[in-house]
Amino acid sequence: MDSVIGLLRDHITWDTPSKTDVYPLLERNDVRERIIDAFVERAASVDRVAGIEATGLVFGSMLAERLDKGFIAVRRQHKWPFYKEDLLTASCTDYSDDVKGFAVRNDQIRDEEDILLVDDWIETGSQFRCVSELLERAGGDVVQGLVVVQETSLDYPVTSLATVE
Repeated sequence: MDSVIGLLRDHITWDTPSKTDVYPLLERNDVRERIIDAFVERAASVDRVAGIEATGLVFGSMLAERLDKGFIAVRRQHKWPFYKEDLLTASCTDYSDDVKGFAVRNDQIRDEEDILLVDDWIETGSQFRCVSELLERAGGDVVQGLVVVQETSLDYPVTSLATVE
């Protein structure tokens, strides 16, 4: 664990409030692999993995591949190339006080499947909570969350590789 935290501290810009960039983590294969290794070590037994747009899609799809599980893409509400009636949506006010809408396809979630939700960063937890509720409304059961960095404590199981204090 300490080696992963060291990697994160070496590759993420930490000192600019609300402007933290995790994309340098994706530039090097060895760094990506160690992050996914750390996620795999902490992952619960699940049916599928879901990732929140944008960086959660990247980490989530890599984790799903490694766990040999299906992947659920949670996208911004207006990014899907489907009619509104084909989508299940939810909105929340995020850490920057902007309203963000998220959507999944109506047919994407199977009833009562256990889902592991992945994202890159949690500041207030509002987006993570909103997407968890969306997936559960669709019929799934979010049993665990994995994030690279967490700045706040949440009232459901979220595991982070690093915590901002």
